[in-house]
Amino acid sequence: MATYDHIGITTQMGVQRVLQYGTYLPEPLKYAAGNAFAKLQHLRGKNYVEKSWEGHCLRFGYWDRVTLGVANRSVADGMIGHEMVPIENLRVSNSRDAILDIGAHMGIYTVILAHLNSDHRIHAFEPDSYNINILRRNIKLNNFEGNRINAHQAVVSDSSGTTDFYTDPSATGTTSHTVQPTNSHSSHKRQSVSSIKCSKFCSEHEITRPWVKVDAEGVELKILQDLLSSDQIESVSGFIELHLNRKDVSRRKFRKIMDNNGYEYTEVKNKLEETNPGYLIKPE
Repeated sequence: MATYDHIGITTQMGVQRVLQYGTYLPEPLKYAAGNAFAKLQHLRGKNYVEKSWEGHCLRFGYWDRVTLGVANRSVADGMIGHEMVPIENLRVSNSRDAILDIGAHMGIYTVILAHLNSDHRIHAFEPDSYNINILRRNIKLNNFEGNRINAHQAVVSDSSGTTDFYTDPSATGTTSHTVQPTNSHSSHKRQSVSSIKCSKFCSEHEITRPWVKVDAEGVELKILQDLLSSDQIESVSGFIELHLNRKDVSRRKFRKIMDNNGYEYTEVKNKLEETNPGYLIKPE
C-alpha cells in the first residue's frame, strides 16, 4: 500500500532512506542523523507522514529518530505495523460508552481509534512528559472535531496517588519507560508521577462500559482485575497486551482472570507473541 505525506512522495522516500541508511551507522550517528532529519522537517513544517486505510487519512508526526521510525511503521497492510495488530480489531461497538487508551505513547492507537470510532469519547493516558506532548500534537494534527479526545499525563493502575516511574535518559520518544523495571532498565532514571485507579477514573467520568487498550508495561493485569471487580463497571471489552518478562504477569494468570469473570479472549497480535502477546477480550 502506497503512503504519501502532504508534500508528496519525495519526503516519504526521504524518511525511508534515513531509516534504511541509518541501520548501517554506529548507534550514536544513527540517532544523530535521524534527529537531525526530524528537526529539519520540523523547521519546514513537514515532520509527519500520512497513512491511509479504508478512506481514512491518518497523520503521525515525529520529533526525533524514535518517533520517526514508529510513525513510518504505524500502518502497513491493514496492520498497526510496529506491533502487527489488525486495524479491523479496533472498531468499537456503539454499546461502549468510552474508549481508554492506556499507555498511549505518541498516539498511534489513539489516532486510529479516533478515526474509526467517531462517535466515541476517548481518554488517552501517557505518563512521560515528552511523549505526551507528541501525543497531544498528533491529536491536533488530525483535526478531530470537538473535544471528544482527552490526553492525561498519568500512570494508570489499580490505585490512585503517586508511583515510581522509570524513564530512559538515553533516548527521547522511546517506549521503554516502565513502572515495573527489569534488569534491562538498570540505567533508567526513577521519578515520581501521578497514578490513577482505572475504575475510579471511570466512575468519575460516568463510564460503565469501557473499551480499553492496555499497554501498561507490567501492570496490565492489575488494571484488568480492578475494572472487572468494580461494582460501577457493567462490562469491559478491548485489547490487552501482556508483558511476560514482568513480575506477576503470565498467560496463566491472564486466562484465570478471564475465566473467573466469564470473559472470552482471542490472541490477535502477530509480532513478539512469545514475549508480548496481545488479546482481544469481551464478555461471553
